[in-house]
Amino acid sequence: MKREIVGKVTEDEKREIRRLYERRCALKELYITLASPYLSEEERKVLYEKICDDMERTISQYDDWWRQMPEKYSWKRMENGCWTVNFETNEVYLEDQEGDSCKTGICSGLSCA
Repeated sequence: MKREIVGKVTEDEKREIRRLYERRCALKELYITLASPYLSEEERKVLYEKICDDMERTISQYDDWWRQMPEKYSWKRMENGCWTVNFETNEVYLEDQEGDSCKTGICSGLSCA
């Protein structure tokens, strides 16, 4: 798998995408709790609606971030490419996914170059 640094984001930009990434992961985990036998049908329904609403907003913000940053910084693109952010260095990598969808978990389908 080919991987190269194509840019860097600011500390604030990194914090924003990290917050959205972690929120998206937390919502996915919360969704799993819907199968809990300790929840009533009404509790399950209310929780499901809240999770769905929050997930929709979070995914929209996450995808918006991945649409804006490549344009802002003119990141290189490639067929079957996927951008990822290293949360420790703020560096942005372009990885060749060799026909696979983005699978790093740090990028969304809209971050594919």
